[in-house]
Amino acid sequence: MKIVLLHTHDAVVPPADPVLDQLEAALSVAEHHVTRLEVDREVLPLVETLQRVKP
Repeated sequence: MKIVLLHTHDAVVPPADPVLDQLEAALSVAEHHVTRLEVDREVLPLVETLQRVKP
């Protein structure tokens, strides 16, 4: 299954939030394909990316 993991910018700036790696690892073990997507206040880029990757 294709899963998009949504997160904010502050989750990836040092120190990065370890929960992102933990979630991705757990989902990958279950053979899911994980894509990370940083979101902010602009909705259009989020919608365009989700339409492109089709989770």
